[in-house]
Amino acid sequence: MSLLSGVALVGCTQQDAASPDRARASTAPAASPPAGSETYTYRLPIAEYSLPQDEQRVIRSAQELLARECMEGFGIDYTPAVIPPTRQVADRRYGISDMRTAMQYGYRFPPEQSAGTERSSLSPEERKVLVGNSAEGGAKTETAAKYNGKRIPDEGCLGEAIKSFRKTYSYEPGVAAASRISVDSYKKSLQDPKVKTATSKWSQCMAGKGYTYATPMQALESQSFEGDEPSAEEKKTAVADFSCKEETGLLDTWFSSEKTIQKELIDDSAKVLRTLKEKQEQQVEAARKMVAEAE
Repeated sequence: MSLLSGVALVGCTQQDAASPDRARASTAPAASPPAGSETYTYRLPIAEYSLPQDEQRVIRSAQELLARECMEGFGIDYTPAVIPPTRQVADRRYGISDMRTAMQYGYRFPPEQSAGTERSSLSPEERKVLVGNSAEGGAKTETAAKYNGKRIPDEGCLGEAIKSFRKTYSYEPGVAAASRISVDSYKKSLQDPKVKTATSKWSQCMAGKGYTYATPMQALESQSFEGDEPSAEEKKTAVADFSCKEETGLLDTWFSSEKTIQKELIDDSAKVLRTLKEKQEQQVEAARKMVAEAE
């Protein structure tokens, strides 16, 4: 996967306008840091325009309640899924950023520790009402499916619930601005003389350990990621990578540079970002009220 692959995911959803969703390298901030790792991504100014995990969970719970109402319309007794706590993925905006992860997992993310949502037992036909005319991961059917004589929404009751709840609070200009800032600030930071100098020192440090990489992202991108477990060489490289970052101060230099850049970009888009934040707060408030009334 390339460094900037999926970078536009920042801002793809209204409820998490600046959340990273990466397999290896993250270039977009999120609101809640993982435990036990450096949190450069999550401390960047643009992270303010993401929702913390607890707020994302309450929104998902509200969406489940809307899905239940829809399922009742088909005569199906549906118990909303229990949304479990989730752990944010490790920070990869500047490549590997903590020694523990490097030693155990190389350049890979630690395995997910949270379980999937737990749903009430549904028959195949009832589950189709929940998830829609296409099976999860499958192709949409040519003919609209029905249940008890009623047409099933293409995206199912859950998809409809998610879409309808987001629509009320959607503010695409703000989402686009948050996404653009996250991408542009990263690119601009690469041109900062201080970052370039620190990166050069990092490269020299790596050369002293037997590795020929110009940048940390080159080191990350060069990994094969074959197999389910990282090889001893991958872990060794990741450890050397992080060690050199510590020795040269690259991570803090890079973070400081991008933080300054983001503040300037945020000031330029203050109005739309302020509106985005207001919409997010309204959405969370509505979700909390819905969940509270259902208890």
